[in-house]
Amino acid sequence: MKTLKILFIVVLIITSPLWLAYLFVQGSNWFLNYLLISQQRSYLEELKNDRYGGKTPEETLDLFLEALKKNDPKLAARYYYLEFRYKRKKSFEKVLSEEGSLKSTYDNVLEVKTKGNKTCRYSDMFKTDICIFSYTRILKEDTIFKAEGREDIAIKLPKGYEQKISIMLIKNPYNNIWKLGM
Repeated sequence: MKTLKILFIVVLIITSPLWLAYLFVQGSNWFLNYLLISQQRSYLEELKNDRYGGKTPEETLDLFLEALKKNDPKLAARYYYLEFRYKRKKSFEKVLSEEGSLKSTYDNVLEVKTKGNKTCRYSDMFKTDICIFSYTRILKEDTIFKAEGREDIAIKLPKGYEQKISIMLIKNPYNNIWKLGM
């Protein structure tokens, strides 16, 4: 009987770290799942309550253009889909600090909206309608294109280069408001 007790204690000592690790992993998984579900609920609530945008792609672009004209990076970024807002806000703030206004962005968006072609369709990827305004312009002078967020990447586009510019809008399926994408 004494040998059985000793054997039980030895097995318990040897396996207890494994049991503790197992319980820790299970607890961590539960906690991570809880956080993920909470985050998804919060995300869905934000999508449902989002009121920045228009009932048509054109209306959203007009509202976005007004925000750019006011040089308001925060407002301009609110017309983007949730995933893209922070990055776009930072990008607009950078342009504003470097150029003193958002006029160049305003001019580009206005050019695409007024001169471009609009194509709309249902997107299996986004599970909602999307519209893309596309415009190809011929550069009148050599232009340096810098990749957003990458100061080390710059491409020289020569005069006469056909530059394609696209603006994608996504219909928020939770409130039917059109949002800018990417």
